[in-house]
Amino acid sequence: MYTLPLGLVTLQGQYNTEWGVYSAAAILTAIPVMMIFAYLSKYLTKE
Repeated sequence: MYTLPLGLVTLQGQYNTEWGVYSAAAILTAIPVMMIFAYLSKYLTKE
């Protein structure tokens, strides 16, 4: 089992990269992180 960034690296080929698949996977990897940050930002940035 890989972490999300390491899983993205496995999508790269030796000689070519499917940039559409790679971009979609990068967006799907970033969405949960952004959602967690948006939810916790009120606790992370206390005024």
